[in-house]
Amino acid sequence: MSLVAWTKENAKTTMAVGSRPANRWGIHDLKGNVLEWCSDWYTASSVDVDDPTGPATGSDKVARGGSFEFNAADCRAAARWHFPPTTHFNIIGFRVVIPE
Repeated sequence: MSLVAWTKENAKTTMAVGSRPANRWGIHDLKGNVLEWCSDWYTASSVDVDDPTGPATGSDKVARGGSFEFNAADCRAAARWHFPPTTHFNIIGFRVVIPE
């Protein structure tokens, strides 16, 4: 994990985006560095489907990917946390995605 992610084991703060190798789709930093806000509202129930969108409304938004303050085991793209959308922490960021 240390070769592809910034975690508690190898970073003390946020690191420059793109300083780890890209994955096979050319995307950098999906694991570690900072959690990424998702547009999905959080639900506690797990859904066994590909790319679930979550409920239409809610009180918390989903954040994924782990951060430099997390152990490597918690920096999986599938791991998710939830926070009110007004939350401000130095371990949460967002990724702007422009579809082709």
